[in-house]
Amino acid sequence: MFCNIPGVYCKNDELRLIQHLMLKYDRDVRPSYNQSTPVMVSMDMTVHQILELDEKHELLTTSVWQRMRWHDVNLMWEPWRYGGLNKIRLSMERVWSPDITLVNSVLPNTKQSEIQAVVSYDGSVSWNTPRLLKSSCPLNIVYFPWDKQICNLQFASWTHDGSELALFSTDDSADDTDYVENGEWQLLEIPVIREQFYAPCCEAPFSYLNFHITLLRRSGYYVENLIFPSLLITTAGMLVFVLPPESGEKVSLSVTILLATSIYQLIVADHIPVQSKVFPIIGLYLMSTQLLLAGSMVLTVLVLNIHHQGDSGKELPRFLRVLLFRYLGRILFMGDSVKILQRETIRRTPSFYNPEFDRDCLNMAPREPYLKTTQYYSTNKHGTGVRTHHVTIGIGLTDQSAEKELGQLNQFFKKALMSLSTIEEWVKGKRRENICKAEWLLLAKAVDRLLLMIFSTSFVVSTSTILMGHAMFRID
Repeated sequence: MFCNIPGVYCKNDELRLIQHLMLKYDRDVRPSYNQSTPVMVSMDMTVHQILELDEKHELLTTSVWQRMRWHDVNLMWEPWRYGGLNKIRLSMERVWSPDITLVNSVLPNTKQSEIQAVVSYDGSVSWNTPRLLKSSCPLNIVYFPWDKQICNLQFASWTHDGSELALFSTDDSADDTDYVENGEWQLLEIPVIREQFYAPCCEAPFSYLNFHITLLRRSGYYVENLIFPSLLITTAGMLVFVLPPESGEKVSLSVTILLATSIYQLIVADHIPVQSKVFPIIGLYLMSTQLLLAGSMVLTVLVLNIHHQGDSGKELPRFLRVLLFRYLGRILFMGDSVKILQRETIRRTPSFYNPEFDRDCLNMAPREPYLKTTQYYSTNKHGTGVRTHHVTIGIGLTDQSAEKELGQLNQFFKKALMSLSTIEEWVKGKRRENICKAEWLLLAKAVDRLLLMIFSTSFVVSTSTILMGHAMFRID
């Protein structure tokens, strides 16, 4: 403000103060009383939002408010000389500022912020500026999607070592009062740790601040859209051993389920770093389920082969029959089926052909007793014709007609017995074929049930060990 009073020219107090301070001020000179005294710079931070954690490229994007304080001995004045003015605001281009840099930033150095610094009469300088930080964040995705990540924001002076600039924080952790929640990540804590490191260029150590941003992944989305469907698909894969071989769909079902798990493997691969040094638990689980399903597909082919062995009439080997009837039937709760098949195996078809009877027929001679019947007709007193029979029993007699008739009868019975014997052999063969086929079918059913028990147990153990166990006892 300027004022026009006769003989007096008034100038604004703030303008006079700034002109006075800037008259001999050089922003390139470190504001210290002597060369050996470091400038004490305090830095604190308010985390506003975690915008993104790119797992694929291991990058963290954060919106923060950065607050820095230091003392500039060249920016001091007595307020009473300037109308009681105890604070002024100067652009950062006009005052010295510490070159505090995000060491692990992936963005190029940006231009100086246009936000002004607040300078107090005692030389204290306060500079608060919003910043969008994009930093590298090596991830440990072993426990994905139940993982906890710690991303460091490392701030240090780019050119001043510890003998010239001492960086520290007034708080033990960053401020998250106004933090906006992220949908995927839960912010747990942001402790601040001051450390020192030695660079090859300088004798004195550099001081830097590490803001450890600790994030916990919200796993609900992945459980609902990745874990649960994968469990259902793997459970459906166990149904391959329940599906009857006669359906003809056992192998195709195995291949379909195996392809489905491969698709979920690609989804997981899309969420983990390309150059990851560790393998995620979910990937290990999917790999184990793929091995189980691939094994089930191979064993399904074996079961189908066993199922169709009986079609060729091949008999079940004795050791397999013993294994099936004595052990597997009891272990797999197939006792009823085994007992029925055992009864069918023991039962024999009655024989129609008796060699003794055939020999007796062939050895019959005319000397054997035979009956000869003679018919006579007479008339009774009523005039009615009556037929009477006269039977003659002969022993050791020879009669050419009787011998001929007996020989014909013998040949007839012999042919009949031979025909019955042929039919009997066919029935026996058919029955043996059916029993043989039934034994192979029962063995295939037993193997299917045994594999169902083995694979179901393996699935439950792998799921509880790999997924549930690591979800409950994940690394801190």
